[in-house]
Amino acid sequence: MIPVVGIGGEHQAGKTTFALGLIRELRADGFSVAVVKHTSQPLQLDHSGTDTALYSEAGCAFVAIAGPYGSAILLPQPPEPNLWELAARVPPSTGVIVVEGYRSVPLPRFEVLVKGEPVSPRDQLLAAVVRELPDETRGYTVLASGDYRGAADLLYARGVLVRPWR
Repeated sequence: MIPVVGIGGEHQAGKTTFALGLIRELRADGFSVAVVKHTSQPLQLDHSGTDTALYSEAGCAFVAIAGPYGSAILLPQPPEPNLWELAARVPPSTGVIVVEGYRSVPLPRFEVLVKGEPVSPRDQLLAAVVRELPDETRGYTVLASGDYRGAADLLYARGVLVRPWR
């Protein structure tokens, strides 16, 4: 099974910025990285009138588009897929899946907090707490905002990932 690492936090806390920094470090270490992002906002990857939108509107449960510049799979029909259904679609050659969101799924997780935010009850799921200004940490590892190398090293130290050989 491909290792999965979660990144959580409130809206506009800096989750994507943190994920991108961590991904750069993992790529530099030799990992192939996949991302699954969850959103509670309405999602529109297609535009009205396109062929793929017409297929979705016709009730197709699966619509794929491919071309020389990329490809996409649209799953237009509810119910929303769970994390593990999406993870099963990730190519097996992938070294790690970084997940932004899916807070209810127990994962080794970095929680991105801004100063003054309380640590939430889901703390037992965290691999580390990331804060701009560390306050009381109640025993959790605290990384400074932007310490992406430290985050990657923590994943190795905690056994979530094994550093690839080069």
